[in-house]
Amino acid sequence: GAQVFDLGRLCSYPVFRNLPSALVSRFLNRIPPTVLFGSNSIFYYNLLGRLRQPHHCIDLIHAFVHTNEKGAEHWSLPVVDRLNNRIFVSRYAMEQMRGLYAKHAIPSQLENRFVFIPNSTYLPPMLPPRSWEPFTVAYLGRGTPEKRVHLAGRMANSLKREVPGIRFLMVGELKEAVAPDDWFACEFVG
Repeated sequence: GAQVFDLGRLCSYPVFRNLPSALVSRFLNRIPPTVLFGSNSIFYYNLLGRLRQPHHCIDLIHAFVHTNEKGAEHWSLPVVDRLNNRIFVSRYAMEQMRGLYAKHAIPSQLENRFVFIPNSTYLPPMLPPRSWEPFTVAYLGRGTPEKRVHLAGRMANSLKREVPGIRFLMVGELKEAVAPDDWFACEFVG
């Protein structure tokens, strides 16, 4: 239901880095206020600094980056007053952000905009009986170490032996993140 403009490549060239946020902010400053959502994007925080319209701005913080790196938690500091909500999936990251706010003398009332949404779902105590064939499980994402994709591969291996008709789709560059012994149980679709 939308047209997507991928500005990623344009944003990665230092000489053009400010151009995409200037173009997008020019558009956003001409339309009625709307909801803007971003996560882990320096482009997003640069954009917020250029807005004149009172858009409802939300960001999502999964976790802080390594201590020797600068990530979204640092990129966002100049525009935290523009963020109406900051969504966290980790209480630990939320506490780290409180500490970062204090370290940079950011008013504590801005912490009222923090929202914790647990990164989980509710399962009833007893699932209704069902046939598990055909059934498809999909993992969509990247295969970096913190994602622990090897566990999905191990789960696929275990379940595939018990329920041969179950399918495990692995969407992304994931084959190298799964142990070779588990490859037979996974369909790597790139």
